[in-house]
Amino acid sequence: MQLDINQLLVRNPQIIKDNTLVVYPPVDRTLAKELKSGSCTLQSNDSRNYDFYQQQGLTSYFGLPEDFNTTNKPDNILLYWPKSKPFALSTLHWLANQIDAPTDIWVLAANDAGGKSLNKPLSTVADQVSKVDMARKCSLWFGKLLPTDNYQWQQDMLSFTYEDLNLATYPGVFNSGKLDVGTRLLLENLTLPKSGKLLDLGCGSGVIGLTCKARQPELDVSLCDIDAMALASSQYNSEQLNLDVTIFPSDGLAAAEKYQLIISNPPFHQGKDTDYQFAETLFSEAAKHLLPAGELWIVANRHLAYEQWAGQHCRQTEVIVQAQGFKVLRCTY
Repeated sequence: MQLDINQLLVRNPQIIKDNTLVVYPPVDRTLAKELKSGSCTLQSNDSRNYDFYQQQGLTSYFGLPEDFNTTNKPDNILLYWPKSKPFALSTLHWLANQIDAPTDIWVLAANDAGGKSLNKPLSTVADQVSKVDMARKCSLWFGKLLPTDNYQWQQDMLSFTYEDLNLATYPGVFNSGKLDVGTRLLLENLTLPKSGKLLDLGCGSGVIGLTCKARQPELDVSLCDIDAMALASSQYNSEQLNLDVTIFPSDGLAAAEKYQLIISNPPFHQGKDTDYQFAETLFSEAAKHLLPAGELWIVANRHLAYEQWAGQHCRQTEVIVQAQGFKVLRCTY
């Protein structure tokens, strides 16, 4: 099955060439075959997408996008426009820093992610910007990307402070540059053991796991996320704060480890739609990843029926606090 956005590639076959750099491609088996035939290089920000294209035998990178080898500059670039505009703009500047001469760049974007009006952001780094095609509520843009020097991702990081911990986030990370209300409520009401293994699931900037480590240094703390910029943010913050934690990519509770405590501020949006799958899977799978008498702590929007769902899988569910439109739940398995 081919995604709607990739229908524009079928109508514009001139895009995929040898030595094309494809940035943030979604999972699509038909696309994978086309990219493989074109000897393309991929940069992924989602660990699921990265794993998929690795399995297809494509040269793929995951993590904070870093400078490419100077001898392997792309002949042209295909960018799937991220939903986060700050992340998208930073990506454009990073790409401009990877080239030595004007380079064709093609941008695919969903219209509800700004795809109808990319002329302004593209014009900050490219000439000859034009909309090439539209279909299936998606748009295809072209530009001649101009080389720039000395861009580093760190210059677009945003900072905030919580409990004397100075934390920073790369662009595109959840609530970049601030502590969201739900996470604050969770941290203000969280009860920690003095020792044991703890997992910060969907860690974002790492604020939950790093705060727990700072409060109770004897804890064995791990942080995981599916998003490369989140993992990079957590790694940066752990190093700056000199807090020894384990950080790894994971699609939900994929790791085989077991923990005394799993803590999460789970996502419940997928684009503009409400997505309950992450939370439902978390409640049903948590028991496999918790030690005896282990606990799952989560924060959720107050209107979501999480305690009813949790009650189908755990021994006891307690609403610790409700405030500011959120609630904190402790689930014992």
